[in-house]
Amino acid sequence: MKWPIVSLRRHERELEDLKADRERIRGERDQFAKDRDAQRAVARTATRQFAEADATNRRLAGRNRALAEQLEAAQVGSGFNAAKAQQTANRIERLRRAVAKARREAAEAATRPGADRARLVTELQLAQRAHRSLDEHARTLQAANEALTRELHDTRQDEEVSS
Repeated sequence: MKWPIVSLRRHERELEDLKADRERIRGERDQFAKDRDAQRAVARTATRQFAEADATNRRLAGRNRALAEQLEAAQVGSGFNAAKAQQTANRIERLRRAVAKARREAAEAATRPGADRARLVTELQLAQRAHRSLDEHARTLQAANEALTRELHDTRQDEEVSS
C-alpha cells in the first residue's frame, strides 16, 4: 500500500489550479447573471412597447370606426347614393369609351379614299355630344364630391373644437 503523501509543491500547484477554476466559475456565474438581467430588461422594454403599440392600435381602430360612421351619416344626410354614383361612373366610362371609339373610326375613315364626309360629320357630332354629356356628368360628380368634402371638413372641425 502506498502512503498518501503529497509533496508541498504538488499540493500548492493543485490548490492554485482549484482557485483558478473557482475564479473562472465565479466569473462565468457573474457574466450569466449580467446576461440574464440584460435579457430581462430587453423583455420588459419589448413588452412595454408592444403594450403601447396595442393601445395605440385599439385607439386608432375606434377612431376609424367613428369616422366611418360620421362619413356614412354625412353621405346619408346629404342624399349621397352610392349605387347611383356607381351607375353614373359606369355610364361616364361607357361614354368615354364610345367617344374614343368614334374618334378612332372617324380618323380611320378620313384616311380611306372616297370617305363619306356626311357620315363622318355625323359621327363626329355624335362624339362631341357624348363628350359634352361626359363633361356634364363629371362636373355634377365633382360638385357633389366638393360638397361632401366641405361637410366632412366642417364636421371634423366641429369635433376638434368640442374636444
